[in-house]
Amino acid sequence: MRDPSALEREVALRAVEESLLTPGDRVLVATSAGADSAALGSLLVAARAHGLPLEIVLGHVDHGWRGPVEAAADRAVVEALAARLGVTAAFAGPPPGDVRRTEDDARRFRYGALAREAHEHGCAVVATGHHLRDQAETFLLRLARGSGPAGLAGIPVKRALDGGRLTVVRPVLHVDPASLKAYVTARGLPWREDPTNADVAHDRARVRARLVALEERGAALSRDLAGAAQRFARALERRERAVDAALEGSLRVHAEARVVEVALEDVARLAPGSIASVLRRMGEPLRADAEGPWFVRRHADLVEALVRTGGEGATVPLPRGLDVVRQGRRLFLARREVPPLPPLSVARTQAARQRGPDSTIVISWTEGPASGFDLEAWQARCASTSAGPPWRAAIDADALADVAVLRGVAPGDGFTPLGRTSEVDLPAWLGRQGVPELLRRGTRVLVCGDRPLWVVGHRVDLGAAITHETRSIAYLTVDVRPTVASHA
Repeated sequence: MRDPSALEREVALRAVEESLLTPGDRVLVATSAGADSAALGSLLVAARAHGLPLEIVLGHVDHGWRGPVEAAADRAVVEALAARLGVTAAFAGPPPGDVRRTEDDARRFRYGALAREAHEHGCAVVATGHHLRDQAETFLLRLARGSGPAGLAGIPVKRALDGGRLTVVRPVLHVDPASLKAYVTARGLPWREDPTNADVAHDRARVRARLVALEERGAALSRDLAGAAQRFARALERRERAVDAALEGSLRVHAEARVVEVALEDVARLAPGSIASVLRRMGEPLRADAEGPWFVRRHADLVEALVRTGGEGATVPLPRGLDVVRQGRRLFLARREVPPLPPLSVARTQAARQRGPDSTIVISWTEGPASGFDLEAWQARCASTSAGPPWRAAIDADALADVAVLRGVAPGDGFTPLGRTSEVDLPAWLGRQGVPELLRRGTRVLVCGDRPLWVVGHRVDLGAAITHETRSIAYLTVDVRPTVASHA
């Protein structure tokens, strides 16, 4: 091959230009024991000589498909490669119990194991050895399966992993596999062939065999197909920018309800065929794609029909436990099953924080004298529903005990809204205020004892309202944010 250092320099410079890696990154390199991942590990170690110093850990995952003898041989190669490169190696697998032999199951297990290895070794980035022919194979497979523009965009050079806590990068996606094999040969690196790559029982292996046969006859098909995927990716990026702009004004995330909403009219104005991009954008805060693509064209077509002709309350069930629901002038993407909201206690004049898998909630409590407080202005402000977090309330401090609890609305909760004189059923009152049931499950109340004193984001109870007799005012702020909002 050409001078191996030329490929090392090319990969390092491109990784910086495409914002895949930055100096000082600690990177877990997914290492199978094959030539591609061996080359990637060496290329990233060598990047230091070209202005990109990285800390490298080799991460190997045993899928449990090939038995203990083959797994031990793979492990020995990875250990030898780590010793040769002077880096640490981490190992995971096989999965417990019976192993399902499907490519999708293997992919999910692999990325889950790599995420755990990355966290254990302090890595924020996972690098995989996907190359030019992998891109071509992916394009052909998705074309055969009837994928839309998002599928035909192929393998992204960079994406989020583990809900955005990690990033997956593909620094050699532009490199032909023959160049990678020549590189490991020139550098004398240990590697071994994975016999499952030649098992034509797998769809990808069949496509790979045909591409290799064509290329041996002189066709540069992989590069052409990868180029087609790149053109689809650019077109998809333009479309998704247009969708982001169209939804920006109305998209709202209700983190604790596990719901994302947009204005129906904003979606209806988009060009036909944009619904898939709408679903991906709405699904991001819910981490719908945590295990990869989460819907197919058939689902997008059903949602398109719901937007154009669906009636009130119409629902389209989607994979991963999600539903699209049309209510009034809004379109909702919601988790079908939502656990009860965990209570959060806060002491007088303090703050409390609660971080969950999908959202983080913070409540703060300060107090001040009632003198100088504009009661009428505050009552007018409290009488209207806030557009979103952070929500604020001012209530009579004497109505509060030393500890208050922020919890979810419960059946049977009684409440006398400020502005009324009689108690109402709180869940029913929320419904009359136009709060859909999907959002009520994420609505919180501040209680002392069993009595709701503030329906967060809506109204203060009459018994906690500020009057001319109030001596001290408690100022309460509740902020709720998605724990992760990745835009991969």
